[in-house]
Amino acid sequence: MPGVVRRDSSCKISHGVEFAIAVPSSYVSVVSTLVDRTRLVSSLARACGIFRVDEVVIIDDSLDGDNNKPSSAREEVVKKENNDVGGASSSTSELMHRLLTYLDTPQYLRRRLIPHHADLAYAGKMPTLDAPHQLRKTDRATYREGAVVAHTPQGAMVDVGLDEPVHVYTNKAPDVNERVTVHMDDAKQTYAIVSRDTPREQLGTYWGYRVRRCRGLSECLYKDNNEKRRYDWVIGTSEHGKAYAPVDDITPPRAALKRRAKDKKTRVVLLFGGVRGLEALYMLDQARCGPLLPSSAERKGDGAEAAHLCDDYLNFCPRQGSRTIRTEEAILIGLALLRDSVANALSSSSETRTSKKRKHV
Repeated sequence: MPGVVRRDSSCKISHGVEFAIAVPSSYVSVVSTLVDRTRLVSSLARACGIFRVDEVVIIDDSLDGDNNKPSSAREEVVKKENNDVGGASSSTSELMHRLLTYLDTPQYLRRRLIPHHADLAYAGKMPTLDAPHQLRKTDRATYREGAVVAHTPQGAMVDVGLDEPVHVYTNKAPDVNERVTVHMDDAKQTYAIVSRDTPREQLGTYWGYRVRRCRGLSECLYKDNNEKRRYDWVIGTSEHGKAYAPVDDITPPRAALKRRAKDKKTRVVLLFGGVRGLEALYMLDQARCGPLLPSSAERKGDGAEAAHLCDDYLNFCPRQGSRTIRTEEAILIGLALLRDSVANALSSSSETRTSKKRKHV
């Protein structure tokens, strides 16, 4: 069909690996205006899209004492900007969550799914992700993102960015204005709601990121404040970490290898500490929620124990020429060095284990 482009083959990813990054909300507190904060979040979203990040975790560190809070002067500037566009000022974590969600949402669904808010005053200045799930009307694809616009006796009508909504047959229709992923069988003109993970699992196609907010490292790393970790491989970044170079090999921890051996999805998270580092995030969480480590673990009282929460604790720029590396720079460096290295390490380890089993047989 003239003018129709098929986009199923772009942005292939590694099967079985889900990659997340965790960033403190103070990421945007280093600048004083809403437009600059919007720019910072936009650069974060672009980095996530380029390096195929599946989840962005925002750690709220806004209560970390006066030294880590934005100055009152900065907050007054942001509040004045929000008042000028007719809205109340949001917390830094709320701002990041709203902007990141906006950028991940396909353009044709934003007006329906994202309410107008003062935080979005400069959203039009942000570059788009242009990710595979953000399809144009002329694109043909096996899957499209959509939003339920109405219920029918047999299912629901879903807006998938075409001229007309498509009818999806389902026994249990999602709520109106709920975002869904739709399998598109244009030849048979049948459509079905599937999990958002289905495109990446079935086609290996990157399908954007999810956004999660949490109050600290414990909520970021553990489920329901217990010892069950959310991630199989936790990688921390710090100037106090082990020097890492692109030629270095990185070895997956045993937990990640076990899940890989069982053909289960391996979840990896890359932790960034913000202005004061990962050690300060650990100290804040210890003050809020109590110790994150067993009582037998060594405690120095300076946040150095944060390294014990990680399977790897790395310094990506041990010979930096500048006194400081900004968080947005650290994110780009870390993702560029590790995103494919992690996936390759897991794949290589799986192939080695499979080869040994075959030889044993």
